[in-house]
Amino acid sequence: MGADNNLSDAGLGDLKEMETVGSSDGVSIVVQAEFSPKYSAAAGITDSQTGRVLVAKGVNSLTTATMIGTVDMASPAALTAFITWAKTTYPAQHYALVVWDHGNGWKERTLSSPLRGAVQDETSGNFMSLPDLAKGVSDSGVHFDIINFDACLMAMYEVAYEFKGLTDYMTFSEHNEPGEGDPYDTILGALAANPQMTAPSLASTIVDKYDQFYTSNNRGGTTKSAVDMSKLTTLDTKLLALAAALKNDGASSAVVQLAQSNTQEYSLPTNHDLWHFSDYLANSAAGTAVKTAAADVKTAVASMVINNQTNGADMANSHGLAIYLPSASQTNAQDLGSYALLASNKTVRASATNTW
Repeated sequence: MGADNNLSDAGLGDLKEMETVGSSDGVSIVVQAEFSPKYSAAAGITDSQTGRVLVAKGVNSLTTATMIGTVDMASPAALTAFITWAKTTYPAQHYALVVWDHGNGWKERTLSSPLRGAVQDETSGNFMSLPDLAKGVSDSGVHFDIINFDACLMAMYEVAYEFKGLTDYMTFSEHNEPGEGDPYDTILGALAANPQMTAPSLASTIVDKYDQFYTSNNRGGTTKSAVDMSKLTTLDTKLLALAAALKNDGASSAVVQLAQSNTQEYSLPTNHDLWHFSDYLANSAAGTAVKTAAADVKTAVASMVINNQTNGADMANSHGLAIYLPSASQTNAQDLGSYALLASNKTVRASATNTW
């Protein structure tokens, strides 16, 4: 929980939600958190020290946490160290990792530093990149049943691909998340009531409880989805086939531009829902190869997304996974250079002989 920023009070609120459930014989709720004295002084936060705690029911975790100094929570080494410590200290049969903080898909909003993913540490002045997030997980040697991003704009093909081989399921949001984020009281309450819950059941529960909370507490349009990472290779294959079909179809450029203007997008307008984009191509492209390939991508997305919930008419065409699809005016050489560093690009580029 990287709350050394303007989400600090929201982080304290989520910690209190966890404390309403607390750890038990079946479930260990283990947190590493850092809060901000700038934003949470009224709540008694006087410094940006980092604490680790086993959350107990009805106990103020701030009073029982072990302080480990001022840690750069945006460092992949800090993520690795937390995972290693948590597994060693509280071993379990199954592991779920929640990454809590600001998020922005594969990139940050400013053009000066585009390669950012999630977890901001204001004291350190850092924001962890998507490749560094995956490195932090990979270096721990722990394979997760679930990785849940309680952060904005993380439900992307590029994000999922970065964690390929590191987790069985992922949960995240295509759109911005409200400041309250996930409802930890109801999610953990369901898990505590059934600690034998399977990974797909817990992933789906996270989505359902999130949706139920924002259905009852309207914060505007919301999205949350869960994906089966075993289906990622098939999706990747179908997506590359669609790219090849578009590249070989001389008339496809105009259709792609229309799709960019007429399919679901988010607070970053370069992010489009992948199923909706493919559906537009399948219905509007002139070439049979493009239509067939687009239909195959739709099928692959539907197979990979095991639960998808939306709130608000403006999010109705969200199907669980977005993808980076900028127009020429929405990107630049720096963006594309950073995008090429993502795992979803490096795998293809390693064997590619063409430059486009």
